[in-house]
Amino acid sequence: MSKRKLRINLIDILILAVILTAAAVLVYVYAGIGRTDVQDVETVFLEYVVEVPELEGSMANLLAQGDVAED
Repeated sequence: MSKRKLRINLIDILILAVILTAAAVLVYVYAGIGRTDVQDVETVFLEYVVEVPELEGSMANLLAQGDVAED
């Protein structure tokens, strides 16, 4: 019996690269690498202080100290 030598050609390398890439993508998706959970995100509240030195008389009645303005 004659023994065959292992021959690797370009097509074999491409097929192996596609299989390894697909496996890496599956591991990336299912392992959750790069995914941030909602619990890991910290919520920060900002408070802005606005000083209005000169306000017209008609507008002065609309604003009071401590009023809350929302976006």
